[in-house]
Amino acid sequence: MEKYWEKADHSWTDDSIRIFNTPSTRAKQLFYYIQEIGHFKAMKPYFTERQNLKSYLLKFTFGGKGRLRYQGQVYTIEKDDIFLLIV
Repeated sequence: MEKYWEKADHSWTDDSIRIFNTPSTRAKQLFYYIQEIGHFKAMKPYFTERQNLKSYLLKFTFGGKGRLRYQGQVYTIEKDDIFLLIV
């Protein structure tokens, strides 16, 4: 199994919230469980790159806009957009 890595610039406001969860062994046996959850007010140059993380990523954009690069494609993300990445 390849090692997980993340590269990021967490440019967000002080009132942003990021919570990590360490799931139990039982939770890991279920199809879905939460690893991380948060609410971020991000600004340029915010970005995150991840590789070899076996999980789902669900994001909803409350306002503003950004760009999603995924598997060689680039998508514009705007207010009220939602996306789900399954890895």
